[in-house]
Amino acid sequence: MIPSRALARRLLAALVLTIATPLPGHAAGPSFDCTGSLGPVERAVCASPAISRLDARIAVAYRRAMTAWSADPIARDLLRSAQRAFLDRRETALAAPHDALRSLHEVQVRVLEALDFAPRTGFEGGWSNLAGGIDVFRDTTGLVLWGNSVEPIFFRWICDTQENAVVAGPTLITPPEAVAPDHAGWSIRLERDGAALRLREVAPPATEASSDGGSAGQSPRCGRNGRFDGVYFPTRGTLRP
Repeated sequence: MIPSRALARRLLAALVLTIATPLPGHAAGPSFDCTGSLGPVERAVCASPAISRLDARIAVAYRRAMTAWSADPIARDLLRSAQRAFLDRRETALAAPHDALRSLHEVQVRVLEALDFAPRTGFEGGWSNLAGGIDVFRDTTGLVLWGNSVEPIFFRWICDTQENAVVAGPTLITPPEAVAPDHAGWSIRLERDGAALRLREVAPPATEASSDGGSAGQSPRCGRNGRFDGVYFPTRGTLRP
């Protein structure tokens, strides 16, 4: 699957619009002093009223989440890492076309503002991160995993799936037959980690391992080099179209 950038942008925009309603009462921004010694990204943020406002919203939503998860150090650590990853991506976005820096801020603010702080047990509900989201729900066939993910700067790949799943101990597994230890195909495995959720795509046993211990093969659910792998945070509402 090799997506057009236009299609990838539409999918990411649809996800952004789906997952959140803006929180009221934000400052004009940004969240930092524009008169000091600034790097290229900070100068670009200060030069854009639109991105400045988004930066302020991100700061407010991030602090709100860290306060809400004050009793969940795992969720706080995972969110802190996700925020650092977003900040690191901004330099790449600054050099990208199509107003990528603004788009990256738009996605991050929507993800943070859509966080659901109500306690959850199990896997059902919407879960999101900077690249996209997943939704675990029930229909007449049982548990279903829906997912859509897009490389968020250059839109190089799209991941897409909807398939049945089963819970085996602390893990949600799809497809259901992957519960068998000798399953010969790809699978997705989800496990809770504090308030968040970790997702791994697991390759067939014969697939070469990557340097970080993951699977080096190509996921059948994604375009070239794409993966659903990552940490997802609980999101209000449903992410499915």
